Amino acid sequence: MNEGHTAADARRAVPLSALAALAFRYCHSANAPIHGGSVIGHEVVDRNREARHLRLCQDYFSDNPTYGPAQTHKKIRDNETHYQLREDLVEHLWQHYPDKY
Repeated sequence: MNEGHTAADARRAVPLSALAALAFRYCHSANAPIHGGSVIGHEVVDRNREARHLRLCQDYFSDNPTYGPAQTHKKIRDNETHYQLREDLVEHLWQHYPDKY
């Protein structure tokens, strides 16, 4: 043993594994999701988001859209929805075509 340490000091020392377990619990609890995570036994619903995104782009934003301006104008009557769609379109154009805008 080192000078200055007694047998009583060795008995009071906390094992390294206990400190590691304590640190793990602290970090895990601090980073735990608020919603609690997935619920065991519940079925996961595949919403096919990628296909819906591609269909949305084809229907409204492609060179040859499925719905023209007249049909699009009739579908969008809610001002809040219209404003959000405009914001999304501007962001999409800035991200995908930065040299044009």
